Amino acid sequence: MTGHRHRTVTTLVLLYVLLCDVITSFAQDVAEVENIRLIGGSNRYEGNVEVEVNGVWGFVCDDGFGFPEADLVCREIGHDGAEKYTRNNQFGASATERRQNPVEFWLDDLACENATTFKECSSSRLGEHDCGSTQIAGVVCRSFQSRCSAVEFPCGDGRACLEREKVCDGITDCKDSSDERAELCEDVGVVRLRPGNRPFTAPGLVAGIVQVKRQGAWLPLCDAFFRVNDSKVLCKNLGYTNGWTLPFFGSYLGEDPSPLSVSVSKCTGKESWIGECPSLNWTEEDCSENTAGILCSEGAVTTRIEGGNPESGGLLKVKLKGRKWSGICGTAFDDLDAKVICRMHGYTGDASASQEPRTSQDPIWDILLDCTGHESRLHQCRLKIADEECTSVAFVTCSRSRGGIDAQLRSVLPSNCGLVENSSDLYIGFLAKIRGGATPSQFDYPWKVTLRLKKELEGGGSLVCGGSIISEDLVLTAAHCFGQNSELAMVVRTGDFDSAYVEGSFEEEFDIDKVWVHEQYEDTHFQDNDIALVRIERKWGRGFRFNKRVRPVCLPSSDASYEEISDCSVAGWGRTMIFSDPTQKPNELEVVVFSDSLCEVYFGTYNYSSSSVCVGTENPFLRRPCAGDSGGALVCKTGNREVLYGMVSAGPLCGILSFSPDVFTRVTKYIRWIQEKIAPFGYQPSQERFDSFTLRGSFRG
Repeated sequence: MTGHRHRTVTTLVLLYVLLCDVITSFAQDVAEVENIRLIGGSNRYEGNVEVEVNGVWGFVCDDGFGFPEADLVCREIGHDGAEKYTRNNQFGASATERRQNPVEFWLDDLACENATTFKECSSSRLGEHDCGSTQIAGVVCRSFQSRCSAVEFPCGDGRACLEREKVCDGITDCKDSSDERAELCEDVGVVRLRPGNRPFTAPGLVAGIVQVKRQGAWLPLCDAFFRVNDSKVLCKNLGYTNGWTLPFFGSYLGEDPSPLSVSVSKCTGKESWIGECPSLNWTEEDCSENTAGILCSEGAVTTRIEGGNPESGGLLKVKLKGRKWSGICGTAFDDLDAKVICRMHGYTGDASASQEPRTSQDPIWDILLDCTGHESRLHQCRLKIADEECTSVAFVTCSRSRGGIDAQLRSVLPSNCGLVENSSDLYIGFLAKIRGGATPSQFDYPWKVTLRLKKELEGGGSLVCGGSIISEDLVLTAAHCFGQNSELAMVVRTGDFDSAYVEGSFEEEFDIDKVWVHEQYEDTHFQDNDIALVRIERKWGRGFRFNKRVRPVCLPSSDASYEEISDCSVAGWGRTMIFSDPTQKPNELEVVVFSDSLCEVYFGTYNYSSSSVCVGTENPFLRRPCAGDSGGALVCKTGNREVLYGMVSAGPLCGILSFSPDVFTRVTKYIRWIQEKIAPFGYQPSQERFDSFTLRGSFRG
């Protein structure tokens, strides 16, 4: 027992000696300071604090800086203590260059509470700090004009004096609130970007995981209510304005496991820092899976199309202020991106994108453009970071005429599309569910088809997906419908209503002749480019027989805007609960197209892109598409026609508590892709007669 006590005492002595060595070491660091000066003030009594070490001047960080430290700084330079201390670079210009570039700090966590001279203070090791570029400490030293005592703080009203202990205690005592000013008591606009796990090369752009400083600690930003205007404020604090200000959601750039976090929302973008935004919370919350990131740039991007006339096509080059011209990664570069480029060069007609092999070592932005096609400037588009090194560069061709691709596609598709039979005066039999929807009539949605397993297979006849007729033998559906089952295992059923019955001459099943799954399906992220074109095998020389129950839907023009559509709905035979069976009769559901930014928040930056449309209902928990509805049509009324604007792609499990919207495929993005698939086969317009029909049926076993 005695030996154990001896070892314990010895251990404590060693720890004490080690602690003393550490403290002495920190004090020795301060002792190495050769000179102190004040800069930026209007007279010799005030300014930011600079110290000289080995002939090099550097600042003092404001972490922990207060009256004891300010007193000793002022005494060291010949004054009778401090009247005030300042933080947040009070006497320096917060220029963009200062914010964008690292600042030389010699001292951080300076502590002079028990010191009698400045050199007896302690600090972190010389040059080691975790301070933002504007965290510069300053002082206002006492002078013959000082009106308060050496232990008081002068309120800004020019009359009142306050005990020092009441400064920054959370209670306003000065009438002008100068004792609780944010610039004095908080880390105002101190932001940094921690490198993420998605490195990229794009000179002039910065991106990273957001961390905001408070009371000396760096806190991650949660993305729950994060929006573009919030990111504008953060980019401004980093010294970047009037360029790209993009929020990243769902820990797209990586996670930050800190138990403390910041949540901010409802900024207007004009605030000087997020503390001025109406919704700011410093919380104890684990948001490691929902860490926010941002991307910033200084000023708008300039573009050029190399190779002469943009109408003959050329290589896309981009640059930011003060940077060199660079190419841009060709991965995922599409017509929507090209439209914005061409618009910036004065071309308002069609635009086409292509990718050329990267054959030189010229600089390239290793990022992916993600425009919706309606932006007026490139920095209004979203960007994503390439997961792999880019091997191609973006190539653009512009046109002064518009609608060429649309016209080519319309010329080979039925003109009598998107029309629905008025069923009010027709016998529609048993009214016939999409979860929580109403039952349509037998003549609504005549373009909808189902993809089902062949009867001779296990699970024969069971529902796989939905789809939409666009011509006599072509159907559009989702690419992911062919993930588990090949086209050889499925049939396309048309004219169906009650899946338990064969409904006379209306209902037919066709084998699949060919499927075109988009070449870039899921190349960059989950279910990106989720579209497939299906060609059926004709029977007796014909495809679908158009009638009152079987008709094609119209396709939108390639430049149609999703901000202007309304009167939209979706229908299908999918399940009403995730573990239930598909419905016997279809459901229809009225839906609303939401903003892209809303879906990006819900699904994360990785899972949402310009290939998607954000769709929801007033009660998504009870009313939404479900398993089996994939590929089904989002149709919106334009005039007296129904137009296919989207297809069911992804979303939360139905019947599970979730109020997030669903993701549909954005059809306008693929008009040229559809036209290019059809063109080589020399399609001619389908015969636009509608056969007579009768209502007869037999039970399906």
